[in-house]
Amino acid sequence: MKAEFLAEMTHELRSPLNTILGFAELMHDGSVGPVAEDHKEYLGDILTSGRHLLRLIDDLLDLAKLEAGRTEDGSVSAIDVPSVVDSPPELVQGRAAHRHIRIERDVAAVPGVVGEPARVTQIVFDALANAVNCTPDGGIVTVRVLPESAEDFRIDVEGSSEGRRVA
Repeated sequence: MKAEFLAEMTHELRSPLNTILGFAELMHDGSVGPVAEDHKEYLGDILTSGRHLLRLIDDLLDLAKLEAGRTEDGSVSAIDVPSVVDSPPELVQGRAAHRHIRIERDVAAVPGVVGEPARVTQIVFDALANAVNCTPDGGIVTVRVLPESAEDFRIDVEGSSEGRRVA
C-alpha cells in the first residue's frame, strides 16, 4: 500500500511541477517577451530548484518501484569524487557568491570508488546547499573527503563563521 501511495503521489507532484518548469523555461528564454537580466537570474534559480525537486520526486518514484520489486539496479560505475566535490551546482555557487561565502575543499585521494554517481552528486549538492543556507554572510563552507578504510570514505560539509561551526 505504501509503494502504491508513493507511486501515485509522485505522479501527482510531477504534473504541476512540469507545468511550472515549462512556463519558467518559456519566460527564461524570452519566448513570451523580454525579461530583465535580474529577473532572468531569478528564473534560472527557479529552473534549477525545480529540476532539483523533480529529481527528488523521481527518487521517490524509484523507491516506490524498488519496494514493489519492479526495478532494476541503479547505474553503478566508477565515481570521480574530486570532480563531484570540485564542481558544485551553479545554484549553490551563486548563493555562496551572493552572500560572500567561500567554499573550500579538502579532498583526500579515494581511489576506486564505485557507486551511483547521480546519488553521490545529489548527496553532495544537498549537504552544500544546507551548509550555505545555514552559514552567515561572509562565512566559509568546507567540504572534506576523508578515507575511512580501504573500501569506505566520508564526505564532511561544514559551515563556519569567525571560527564557529554552524552546519
